[in-house]
Amino acid sequence: MHDLIIIGGGPAALSAAVYALGKQLNILVVYENLGGKAGAQQYLRGQSGAGAVPGVEVARVLEREIAAQPERALCDRVTSVSTIEAGFQITTEHHGVYQSLAVIVATGGEPVAPA
Repeated sequence: MHDLIIIGGGPAALSAAVYALGKQLNILVVYENLGGKAGAQQYLRGQSGAGAVPGVEVARVLEREIAAQPERALCDRVTSVSTIEAGFQITTEHHGVYQSLAVIVATGGEPVAPA
């Protein structure tokens, strides 16, 4: 059983994972895509100055932290999250069932193409 399962691969999920690793928790990050919305170039409408903010650099640093411990990362889709007596159980599409004491759902959003 894991201490924490984090669902998502964007900046919030990766930040939570890096923090949890620093606290020496037994974690598992389940994601479909690493980097999330911050991994794509963001366009700021109605703002003066730069037209785009590259969040990809921050996402890549966090990705490297997680990639350094491949046993703590799983590229898969979560199909269900349920409570069990000792915590939570998640079911993935291709890798089966995992259990943890806590779950963070940080699935984020989809990038919007500039108009």
